[in-house]
Amino acid sequence: MVFHLILIELPNLMRQSIKEGKVVGAKVNLGRGWKLTSHAREEGRVKRRKMSDWGPVFIGVVLFILLTPGLLIQIPGRNKYVEFGNFQTSGVSILVHSLIYFGLICIFLLAIGIHMYIG
Repeated sequence: MVFHLILIELPNLMRQSIKEGKVVGAKVNLGRGWKLTSHAREEGRVKRRKMSDWGPVFIGVVLFILLTPGLLIQIPGRNKYVEFGNFQTSGVSILVHSLIYFGLICIFLLAIGIHMYIG
């Protein structure tokens, strides 16, 4: 569900709001007080919010779990280029996974600007 929101709904909402000229960015209401927003700016003014932005924390934890070398996937593996669930790691694998992690964090937090507000 989160990946559907990030990859499909958020870019569509951003395009629509930019065309309308009212809001630069997008907001998605996830229910139960959760909100997923991207660059919450209205007509040049940045909205000030409380320190309840859990977007960077959530994205960081999910990417850390998914990109831990050897847990789900290891690039490069010990015997093959890609290995799945071998629970082993190497220095080169740590370097490759950290570069992938850095790239995805930059895309999600800086380029897209994902924020999640609770409450």
